[in-house]
Amino acid sequence: MKNFSSLSEIQASLSEGSVSCKSLVSYYLDRIENHKDLNIYLEVFSEEAQKVMQSTKIDTADISVILRNADVNFSKSNPRLKPCAEYFITGKESFSKVSLLVSRCDSTATIQKIIIE
Repeated sequence: MKNFSSLSEIQASLSEGSVSCKSLVSYYLDRIENHKDLNIYLEVFSEEAQKVMQSTKIDTADISVILRNADVNFSKSNPRLKPCAEYFITGKESFSKVSLLVSRCDSTATIQKIIIE
């Protein structure tokens, strides 16, 4: 598959039919899987986390900010849990009252719970 350099290139290819949504998603998921060393994770939200997001107006951009700037509370985490490690993450600054329970399996990080104090 062509290596796209911009979103507009992807949109044009989708519009002209030279690439399908399914093949594009498969291509990028395969790239993530093949480059685990880059620490790229696919984020998935549990049903419970999605409900909290809807009721509190926290969106995926907020979750990304929390994950980038947060601290891991290892006393509440279980990084050796098999098959998926669990991490308790506490936000900073404007998200200091928001914590996330995240399970990490291979290249997928699942936001299991969003806890708001």
